[in-house]
Amino acid sequence: MKLLYQTHSPHARKALVFAHEAGIAADIEVIHQETSPMRRNPRVYTQENPLGKALRIQAVAQGLADVGIAVRWENTRRPEALRYPKLSCCLSQKLVESFDWLEKELDVQGPVHVGHIALATALSWLEFRDILLLCDFREGRPRLAAWYEAFEARPSMLATLLSGKTHD
Repeated sequence: MKLLYQTHSPHARKALVFAHEAGIAADIEVIHQETSPMRRNPRVYTQENPLGKALRIQAVAQGLADVGIAVRWENTRRPEALRYPKLSCCLSQKLVESFDWLEKELDVQGPVHVGHIALATALSWLEFRDILLLCDFREGRPRLAAWYEAFEARPSMLATLLSGKTHD
């Protein structure tokens, strides 16, 4: 097993601490690498990696969720006097660029993988929290929209619908 590791990452450290605690650290090849400004871990996201496509979609989906949380805090949770409109605009642009990338790159015919699940749940959360009022992924992206509508109808998605209010 290989662990792509950055010495400053709390996530990588958590994995390595767990490996030591579980007694499997000696079975892991730890590979240090530098941070990439474009992707969280370039070795994972390469075309040569058979899981690369699924993990690229998963990474974009995680980014959508992260940006969605930031948009929600900036636009609804932060006191109005402290809001920074330029930040909201930049965050919305990240959503648009991600939606455009997904329209081109998403494998809408392949078997379900972790990327699909991460994407469907991220998009449904953005919809649930009304983040899509800023920019709806369906507009001008027919492939992504059709894929999402079909995925939303899957039994796993119907059995786990989002509901309720956040108390924070």
